[in-house]
Amino acid sequence: MPECDTGPLSFTCFDEAFFECSKEWLKDPELTQLIDAPSVSDIERHNWFTGLKNRTDYRIWGVWLGPQRIGACGLKSFAGDRAEYWGYIGDKSLWGRGLGSSMVHHCIEEARRRRLAAVYLKVLKSNERAVRLYRRLGFVVVSEGDQLVMELSISCSASAHEVQPES
Repeated sequence: MPECDTGPLSFTCFDEAFFECSKEWLKDPELTQLIDAPSVSDIERHNWFTGLKNRTDYRIWGVWLGPQRIGACGLKSFAGDRAEYWGYIGDKSLWGRGLGSSMVHHCIEEARRRRLAAVYLKVLKSNERAVRLYRRLGFVVVSEGDQLVMELSISCSASAHEVQPES
């Protein structure tokens, strides 16, 4: 049973079934390019997954759309009152449908529960759809290189229910 429901999506523990799906999703070169995923071996990927239960600097959810596993999102690199957002939809047929905003909102709400002051993210400049989404949600560019580093102040940000859905 999903532990949190946001709009049409639900979020649950990133279990072994989600891990297996993510291995398949991350074989797609377009997805890995857009999220700037490093190339890792199956052993490294397995070690990462088995180590999740012991990590305090990483929170990950599997994302459902109805009965279908479609992606993953989370917060990582907790440092002081900040954490880094990350997320992806592995099912490419669902890209561009506004689902990413629910994933970001879910993680922002988790950041609020943890009393974080800010959430930041890294996104390739060329990932224009994601950059537009993050700007619409209130993220601002704080650093620019090959990647943009964007940040959202939690104390000043709108509640997940106040931001308009993507059109």
